[in-house]
Amino acid sequence: MAFAAEALRFTPTIVSVEVVDAPTISFTLIGLAILAAGTVGILLPEGERTSALLPLVAGTGFGIVTLALGSGSLDEPEAAEQVFLFGSVLGFAVSIAALAVLWRRTAHRGGAPKER
Repeated sequence: MAFAAEALRFTPTIVSVEVVDAPTISFTLIGLAILAAGTVGILLPEGERTSALLPLVAGTGFGIVTLALGSGSLDEPEAAEQVFLFGSVLGFAVSIAALAVLWRRTAHRGGAPKER
């Protein structure tokens, strides 16, 4: 009974965004883009599943270009983390947009599975 009373007094703590550093957010976005591409690839018809990799290539390319352009004048590690975060956000956005285009294109041709 004491355990139940203690459980009722539990107050969850909210994690501040300031606790999560830029590299953690960057790698999370990269992982989410890979997860999204894998999910779309699974849902595509058999002959078109490998085309889900192309949005990842586009997002990776965009992220690398961002790193190349932004890293020229970096002297501090914090600035490098910010450029990496910015490149990850842009790469993620490009990947998700390209996956959406791929999905719509496949659905338009009648290849994507229809909702029941």
